[in-house]
Amino acid sequence: MRPTRVRSIASPRTLLTDSYREIGVQDMACDTFIKIAKKCRRHFVILQSQETEPFVEEILRSLHRITVDLSPQQVHTFYEAIGYMIAAQPNKAAQEKLIAKLMELPNNAVSSPTLMEHVPGS
Repeated sequence: MRPTRVRSIASPRTLLTDSYREIGVQDMACDTFIKIAKKCRRHFVILQSQETEPFVEEILRSLHRITVDLSPQQVHTFYEAIGYMIAAQPNKAAQEKLIAKLMELPNNAVSSPTLMEHVPGS
């Protein structure tokens, strides 16, 4: 039964690496990714056989590369999907670290000096 679970995780990996680059496929890829994240969320936060880390950590390391070509709504859907995965992490300390990693990119964007130059009164 273990290989079935590994194959179910390989599907999102393909979505992340291939589909997000193709403009017409991005909406479908995001919708499919969130469906997979909801149904299989626990599989993303536990170490699978033949992996060196849980898949959610790999996703978080590649967050910018994955989301750079997505529309704001697609990024929102993607972050929501990752949120479902992180919520499945039973270890609260590990969960907090995943949340911090997830929010690193948006927090850095908000605190960026170039962004602050365009804010009135700054």
